[in-house]
Amino acid sequence: MDELSVVYLDKEKEQAKWLERIDGDFTWHDAPTVAALWLGLPLGTRELQFDVVRGVWRVNGRPMPELWPQ
Repeated sequence: MDELSVVYLDKEKEQAKWLERIDGDFTWHDAPTVAALWLGLPLGTRELQFDVVRGVWRVNGRPMPELWPQ
């Protein structure tokens, strides 16, 4: 396994190594309507369930949309 280093976090290669190790989930209760719309979810969605598996984000079971295109 490659060693992680905070010293090189400004480098894309190091950021990728960190991202692939991120796992977890959290729920945003009473999310504002605009947040759901921004994420491409139906109007009236008040609970956002975020899941992260090996750095890949999903929201309410859907792939997370690209928020900041390169």
